[in-house]
Amino acid sequence: MRVTIPRKFAIEAAVICAYTVITFVFFLPAVMHLTDRIFGADTHCLDWSWNFWYFKRALFETGIRLYRTDLLFWPQGADLYFHTFSLVNCVLYVALSPVMSPATAYNVLMLATFVVAAYGTYRLCVYVIGDRRAAFVSGMLYSFSAYHLIHAYYHMNTSSIQWLPFLVLFFLRTLRERGAGNPMLAAVFFVLNALSCWYYLVFSLFLLPLLWIFARWKSPSWFTTGHPKRTATFFALSLVPMLVLALPVLLQYRGDGYMVENDVSLWYSADIFSYVLPSPWARLLPRWLRRLPSSCGMLGEQILTPGYVAWGLVIFLFWKGRRTHQAVWIWPAVFFGVLSLGPFLRVCGKWYITWTDWEPIRIASDFLRDATGGLFGFDFRRYALPLPGLLVGRMPVLDVIRVPGRYGLVVILCMSVMAGMGLVRLNGFLRMRFAGRRWLPSTVAALCCMFIFVEQWTYPFPSQDTNVPAVYQKIAADPNDVAVFEVPSEHWETQARYIHFQTAHGKKIAKGIVSRQSPSQQRFLETDTLALLLRGERPLPDTCLNRRTVSRFANTGYRYIVVHWDWLDQHQPRNDPDRLREFLDRQFGSPENHDGASLYRVEVPLPRDP
Repeated sequence: MRVTIPRKFAIEAAVICAYTVITFVFFLPAVMHLTDRIFGADTHCLDWSWNFWYFKRALFETGIRLYRTDLLFWPQGADLYFHTFSLVNCVLYVALSPVMSPATAYNVLMLATFVVAAYGTYRLCVYVIGDRRAAFVSGMLYSFSAYHLIHAYYHMNTSSIQWLPFLVLFFLRTLRERGAGNPMLAAVFFVLNALSCWYYLVFSLFLLPLLWIFARWKSPSWFTTGHPKRTATFFALSLVPMLVLALPVLLQYRGDGYMVENDVSLWYSADIFSYVLPSPWARLLPRWLRRLPSSCGMLGEQILTPGYVAWGLVIFLFWKGRRTHQAVWIWPAVFFGVLSLGPFLRVCGKWYITWTDWEPIRIASDFLRDATGGLFGFDFRRYALPLPGLLVGRMPVLDVIRVPGRYGLVVILCMSVMAGMGLVRLNGFLRMRFAGRRWLPSTVAALCCMFIFVEQWTYPFPSQDTNVPAVYQKIAADPNDVAVFEVPSEHWETQARYIHFQTAHGKKIAKGIVSRQSPSQQRFLETDTLALLLRGERPLPDTCLNRRTVSRFANTGYRYIVVHWDWLDQHQPRNDPDRLREFLDRQFGSPENHDGASLYRVEVPLPRDP
């Protein structure tokens, strides 16, 4: 019996397959190592192996709390209320873990963000624009934007941009179409978007009202009878479960400046040229073009370009298009673009010093800083132009946004939609000039996709080794509840590796990586004598430490000291490797050596002082 697939479903399946193939080609040769390496440019991506591992333990093991752990920063432990768990990805990881290795599950989730983000934007643009070819190009622009690729280097949470287009789609359908299905689906994608990244919860709370306002102003025909009731239903279905799920975090929230760091919000703001200069990692672009961002002081999260294809189509839309529908998207793009610039205008990596010698500005700056108790801790004399981000970044709850440049995600989504509109307008213009050539729209769309690929292709996409040194297998075999002190212990790159290694041995460690760290977490590291010596904070003695000093360290639970000699010079140069080896050999005896690391055992009971 022959089974006939409806044409509509066949087209949708073909679109998904096309995005999947493009994604796999884009990430070659990294996709050839799905099972043994993790996608990412540095060890930050290894944080997520710990996040997933710990979430699974908290879900299935008794005595493990999700928002509080003593496995890191032992013996104080650490709060995880503001840690970047990305609960949706954690749940998906747990679902995949029975059939996939940890590295494979991570890579599949990362690749899925590209396919789903592209398809979500495609569906949004089909609904708004009505042209499948233009919608396909818009999906490419949004999913393979510099923003998405750069975050795929480091962060699973901010890489999860795939739910935002679906949220916008079903929110618009809630306004335009009758029925209860659209508000329910919009609420589902609101929760998925928020629980993937707290940043995107804030973005949604800004974006949806803006879309409602500008749609009501410029396109009132979108609204059908009963839309207030449907909109209220959507917000009720969205916010009630979010309040329940976010309640532990909200209870721990403190509006005391803990969430905002002036220097962080300043240095991670977008530059005025962030949306114009190309990605420095796009290998198919000329080298001189790729060097422009670094010559202007922009790297990493400050690269927000939607690409020159997007800019060309958007400019053409404003040149030849009608102002009615594009206004719904341009004003949210402007709003989020201004917020992404942060507290002060930044041009080519610099804040121009124009008011330094103007006495009234100095007096006003000092008064504002003192009157607000340091809330506005910037020295206004150093900067040229304050922006709205200065105030927004200090509002309650909004101060979770420590990286203003991430507001640029909404700019890229809006520009992707407008680029699709521009492509429709361009095809109409070409059809008038070259009548009868039906192949022309498909050819133009294919050329746009090819140029997008050329603009953004990062080859080879980096990945990280997930192997665990053999020394940790020895520690894992210890049945006792003990702690491990690792050296070097200061740099975040080594800490990312240590928490990845912890997923293999399961013992407590002295430090780790936690978002929004509290100073009290490092009390032991800053007070214990042996810990200070191992961290290079004090000079190493020429004799053994007394029994009481070592006993204090051992009684805390530390039974192992692991020294990675290959990393010492780079990440903790205060320790001389030869003197450290001599000190540890004298204090704890000969170590076990594996893969460039030495394992020292802190024996209990300790021998008496001579």
